Amino acid sequence: MKHILLITILLLSFVSTAQKKRKKTHYYDANLNEISASKFKRRQKSNLFKTLVFENDTAKVKKLVYLEVFGKLDQKKHHQLKKLYSLRHKIDTTKSWFIHYVDSIPDEKKMPKHSGNAYYTKNGKYLGFIAVGQDESKFREMDKKAYSHRHLKNYDDYVKKIIREENVFQRSDNAELLHFYAKNYGFSKDFLIKHKYIKDYNLIVKNFFKEAIKQYKVIIIHPNGEFHLSFYETFYYTKEDPEPPKHKLLEKEYFNKIRNLWKRKIKKYN
Repeated sequence: MKHILLITILLLSFVSTAQKKRKKTHYYDANLNEISASKFKRRQKSNLFKTLVFENDTAKVKKLVYLEVFGKLDQKKHHQLKKLYSLRHKIDTTKSWFIHYVDSIPDEKKMPKHSGNAYYTKNGKYLGFIAVGQDESKFREMDKKAYSHRHLKNYDDYVKKIIREENVFQRSDNAELLHFYAKNYGFSKDFLIKHKYIKDYNLIVKNFFKEAIKQYKVIIIHPNGEFHLSFYETFYYTKEDPEPPKHKLLEKEYFNKIRNLWKRKIKKYN
């Protein structure tokens, strides 16, 4: 929230100084320090960051955010989090929590008949949909036209993915799979309870683990409060395991190794 407010203030301040000038781009690092375009581009190439873009009529702001983050909750916040969810949802606090965070659960009736990709312009205009299984040339052609795309699943594939992952975690003695969501547009309450979907009332979890306007999708919290955040689900999976495999960062020894490596890489840019 603090980053959103600061970026808003910056954009407003640029209005008064750039009314008669061509729109200028301002570059900020992950800690909201303004940096040169050359430094910004070097950091982009490091594969440690994701770029967020904010824009109004007079200025554009490009901000780096960490693709993944290692950290540790302070003792008070960690205790509050464990107490709240262990009492309300009977979550085992002696296990590591593997959390998928979704802003919204789709309306079953409005899900596509086939899984695939929906494509959009820079302004969010819908360009079209290509279903999985179609010729690869169609995907490549649309990738050239589109500014962004979303992966959409039909109901059957959506549920199958959940069940496959649950089967992996049922074999684990040290981790628990959880799904937190902000809004539900149509799935039944019984389904949500059965598959451990937990309503994030007052957006407590979201605000704990949010970077500017982007929500980290994968959250791992170990019993000692150490955590890992990622925008993507594919980091550090064990290739030898069946799909979807166990996330290697649930293994504390491996977690410590990768965290220390990440800290050394990040230190070069701070």
